[in-house]
Amino acid sequence: TPQLVVNLMKAKRLEGHEVRLSKHFESAIERINRELPPTIRILYRPFDVKNHAKSNRLYEVFARLAESVVSRVGFFHSQHGTHGKPERIQSGVVRTNCVDCLDRTNVLQFFVGL
Repeated sequence: TPQLVVNLMKAKRLEGHEVRLSKHFESAIERINRELPPTIRILYRPFDVKNHAKSNRLYEVFARLAESVVSRVGFFHSQHGTHGKPERIQSGVVRTNCVDCLDRTNVLQFFVGL
């Protein structure tokens, strides 16, 4: 069951609270993973939205990231509601992380939903 963490915090500026928090967050994931067997380690993906926002291809970048997320964790889908066998089963979890705004988180979750 893959557990994927996508960190949407800034990663570029040398002195900034968000950058420092992002580094500590990555360090915490690494520390946790050292204690876990390789088969259940958390997959960590940094994605500096602010840096990618300067690109004209932000839509494409989010679409590729979302496709990567869905290909790893899957999604649940059933046309029959609570009756019958589902067409697809979700096999993992994705956690998006940001600091002070839901905009970045919501944009990625929107693309994952697409």
